[in-house]
Amino acid sequence: MNSGIFQNAGSIPATSTNFKLNKMEITQEQFQSYLDVQESGVTNMFDVRTVSSISGLDKDQCIAIMKDYSELYRKYNMNTNVEG
Repeated sequence: MNSGIFQNAGSIPATSTNFKLNKMEITQEQFQSYLDVQESGVTNMFDVRTVSSISGLDKDQCIAIMKDYSELYRKYNMNTNVEG
């Protein structure tokens, strides 16, 4: 008989909505800080420690931005090709 820590393992279905509950909210200012580092070209953007140090973002914020980059880019309508 299975008991212990796996007893209730099947009670919460693994759906995308469950994972979104823990999604970190990134502000436009935070995203712009990340973009500033990216556009500067001073470091590899996978070097999270350096990106964090330069941008002022913490490691978790950098990883959240990397994970949701396309969504954040659309959300904040970051279009550098627009003249105005």
